[in-house]
Amino acid sequence: MQTNASLLNDELAAHLAEYKFLVGVSIDGPGPIHDRYRRSSRERSSHADVLQEIEILKNHKVEFNALVLVSSANVKRPREIYDYLCGLGINFHQYIPCVEFDARGRKLPYTISGAELKAEWNDLCSICPYLEFCCGDCLKHHLYNGNPPQTVSWLCAGWREFYQHSIPLF
Repeated sequence: MQTNASLLNDELAAHLAEYKFLVGVSIDGPGPIHDRYRRSSRERSSHADVLQEIEILKNHKVEFNALVLVSSANVKRPREIYDYLCGLGINFHQYIPCVEFDARGRKLPYTISGAELKAEWNDLCSICPYLEFCCGDCLKHHLYNGNPPQTVSWLCAGWREFYQHSIPLF
């Protein structure tokens, strides 16, 4: 189940725990980053509410992960976002690029471009014949040993070997 957690309460969390739901909670980083594009229906900050709902999930032992919408608010701050979520005790993250256009086909203010995502890759990713399959790999596989996001994924050599072997078989 995916949620912004705005309507989560103890009763619902108990239900989710009983039936072993995996919940994806939308959280885009620390308060000022998250709240840039995630406002309540009354245009108020929603970050504090999300943190409160995360605590409810933890109290009921509901499995959950973070769903991070990669937008213009956070695309240039991957390490900060990653460290923040880990600091909250959230160790499973999904990073979803935000690409939205208005009715006339103009990009919306929060939309990111492929070039902005690519800026966080290692230069070797740009020339890799398997980039279309791994998409640069998960951010957490780049941040080992305190490395910056532009470090080659810890799994890169394994992915290359896997694709080199398996693609001809398809």
